[in-house]
Amino acid sequence: MKKIIRLTENDLHRIVKESVKKIISETNLSNRQIKNITGIYDDDELNAACMSEEAEDIGSNIAKDICNKYGFHSIYDKNAVLDFGFLKDLLEQKYGMKYLGFDENDESHLFGNDNFIVEIWSKEDYPRLAQFHLQNMHVNSR
Repeated sequence: MKKIIRLTENDLHRIVKESVKKIISETNLSNRQIKNITGIYDDDELNAACMSEEAEDIGSNIAKDICNKYGFHSIYDKNAVLDFGFLKDLLEQKYGMKYLGFDENDESHLFGNDNFIVEIWSKEDYPRLAQFHLQNMHVNSR
């Protein structure tokens, strides 16, 4: 005896979407590659994962740019003294980020564009920097 199963269009869409996600999650594709391959743009979880990947890439690229400029192996090298003006120009010209100011509560300098915020913590505790030692840097999506 055959059993009849009734599905709405939404049920079918959800089943296909979940199946595709399951298959893709078993591969080694990045979330951005998954988004590009599937054309899924209305998935909040996937969009957040893509923004997180992009934020990590931006942070890595900024660190590489700084290391290339100064010849450091790491931006956190104890001998790495950075020029705030160079960093400000780099973030503005290459990444389209404006200086948003100093956050006194967090003691960090903030840069941002429409999609991302870069937080810079220096080892020196004052809002106006010329040259500084980088304590930490973090890129967040907005």
